[in-house]
Amino acid sequence: MCKHFYHIPLVAVLSVLMLSCGGRKQIVDVDDLYRRDSLESAQDSLQLFENEEEPPVAVDGLFDDFFFTFVTNQGFQIQRIHFPLPCTDGETARTVSKEDWDDFNRFIYQEHFMVVFEDDDDIEVKNDTSVSRVSVEWIDLNDDSANVYTFRKEKSMWMLSTVNKTDVKELPNGEFLDFFCRFVCDSVFQAHSIDNPLRVITSEDTEEESVLKSKHDASDWTWLKQDYPLPKGVLMNIDYGQPSSGVRLKQVLLQSLNDNMFFKFKFHKYRQDWKLIEIEN
Repeated sequence: MCKHFYHIPLVAVLSVLMLSCGGRKQIVDVDDLYRRDSLESAQDSLQLFENEEEPPVAVDGLFDDFFFTFVTNQGFQIQRIHFPLPCTDGETARTVSKEDWDDFNRFIYQEHFMVVFEDDDDIEVKNDTSVSRVSVEWIDLNDDSANVYTFRKEKSMWMLSTVNKTDVKELPNGEFLDFFCRFVCDSVFQAHSIDNPLRVITSEDTEEESVLKSKHDASDWTWLKQDYPLPKGVLMNIDYGQPSSGVRLKQVLLQSLNDNMFFKFKFHKYRQDWKLIEIEN
């Protein structure tokens, strides 16, 4: 179901020492030294997670705060998974042990995530501390499949409780996500999915922040999109439980885990076709 994703390298430094004592040279057994050094290195690696920085006390408030720590702190991550972890792929069910978790880990090195919402007020769910269930949809653009990682807050602590593999179309925003996956991957399809004119809203980072609004011809997208990088290969979509009805307006928030990147794409469905109508950053 999933590919191996993360390894912790064990670095063994071999030193051959020739020590003199009382005018006599002590000959060190190289093989024995290597064995002892390898053993010590392995023991050090087992203690690696114990030396990681302790998570902040407020880590279980907002899901985003928890998730940032979950992604960046391997020791904390292992502590927040229910092992054996239930995992389903269609009608096939199994459990994942702590030793097998590396084969299911899709979070290390993932720097960006997206959120699909409809009304501007819906995004406020990210700041709601009463949310107790969140799904992270890891979507493979190469085969239109999604691994859904479900997190639940139990006794005031966020825990990863299940993993489920499904088709993108089966997700809560499946119909739109199916379109968005193609929009990201297919440049020709992308060009035909730009509204004319395309609105762009830009906030200037100045002492007196100002908002610049402009309109572009659809043909401008070829060069305009260079300033608005789209995901490649993988989408990591977070579902906080916001509404996902059949409305004809969807907004995609693209954001980095450290908040260094923030773009909002607004799409409207004309009859059967979705069109990108506005970009905001």
